[in-house]
Amino acid sequence: AMYLKTPGQQLLFIGLDIIGVTKAMHTDVIHRLTSRGFTSSEVIVSATHTHAGPGGLSDNLLWKLIAMDSFHKDLYQRILDQIVATVDEAIAAAAEAELHTLSFDTRG
Repeated sequence: AMYLKTPGQQLLFIGLDIIGVTKAMHTDVIHRLTSRGFTSSEVIVSATHTHAGPGGLSDNLLWKLIAMDSFHKDLYQRILDQIVATVDEAIAAAAEAELHTLSFDTRG
């Protein structure tokens, strides 16, 4: 997790080493993070799309058929718990930093 904050604004990037993030998982993550002051527009959740990570993270019938894996509620809950713990660690470890941007034009 990467946590960025300025006076009046915050942004949270969460990267997961799993095959994908469903809308339901995103909603569950946001629901757990609202108690920490985050809204859905302040949280970006992405996945690496690894096929070596855990499966069974979606109760969606299409995902079950495509991935040929059954939903594992206990694993799903543990991953959500770990996401929240990681976010807490990122917030606790936050330090002042300067962010810079750069842009340039290219040809061809």
